Amino acid sequence: MNSTTKSIQSAYREWSPVYMLMSNLNRHDLGCLSYQEAVRIIGQYPEILDITDDDIKSLDFANAPGSGIFLSALLNETELECLDGVFKCDYLGHRLGKNKAIVARKGSEVNYLGPLSSGQIVNFGKAGTVGYKMRSGVVINAGTAHSVGYQSTGGIRINLLDANYVGNESRDGLDVNFGNISDRLAPDASGGVRLNLGKTDKFASHVSGGLDVNFGEAFEFAYSPSGGVQINKGNVRADHSNSKEKISQTAEMLDALMCKTEEIEALRTLATNPDELLAFTRSYDWQAFYREVDNLFARIQDAARRCKGDVK
Repeated sequence: MNSTTKSIQSAYREWSPVYMLMSNLNRHDLGCLSYQEAVRIIGQYPEILDITDDDIKSLDFANAPGSGIFLSALLNETELECLDGVFKCDYLGHRLGKNKAIVARKGSEVNYLGPLSSGQIVNFGKAGTVGYKMRSGVVINAGTAHSVGYQSTGGIRINLLDANYVGNESRDGLDVNFGNISDRLAPDASGGVRLNLGKTDKFASHVSGGLDVNFGEAFEFAYSPSGGVQINKGNVRADHSNSKEKISQTAEMLDALMCKTEEIEALRTLATNPDELLAFTRSYDWQAFYREVDNLFARIQDAARRCKGDVK
């Protein structure tokens, strides 16, 4: 054990009693307050700054109370760029920084993965919520999750495999589904862009803004929206979108949107090949992708306004 890992252990031993004292708080207050305390304590150990991935792997945080929050602070406050491994904890990736990444490999079990994140997260394991209230960055679910991007305010959320909800109550950003959503895509969303190229039960119910385009399969689409643009170009059993006129007005832009989305469709086939998926994710220009999609959204929205009774 080197001096860095000894300092990490010392910092954790100093922090963990504080975490335990806060354990009666609700989950989110516990996460925020104990994270701030972890940042303060880690700052007292300057030798931790040069921590490496090998240092993390040499330590066993598997059953350590609050390990996810402590690891989040370690990642954000040091030179370490990525945490990559099998994790079993509650809060991991809390306030993840813009130039930071977490890869939760198969076998991981994380309740909240990437809450308030602005970084890059890839989940191959089992998660409760991935990207809760995320602000920016990229979240990719290549495993199973209860929800992806719940109450998020920015960034890109992509579901490749299985989730119950994606983009629920989101306010901005981009949601793309290539996989299977057992319940709903973008319920109660109020801004941003949502695209379905996979399967979902319900899509764009009670939305109040943004753009929803179905290229895939859904049981029900665009139930009781109060704003935004909803367009169906896929297979829907109960379609409330009245898409015909909107499709004619926006055909060129929809084709461009589909073409742009096909750039990342390779992710779908890479879902079972973690190393290749990660290589694609790290090399792709996600900011340029988001800008182009957002530009198309503005053009589609403008064209749809010409359709009678649309876009509130």
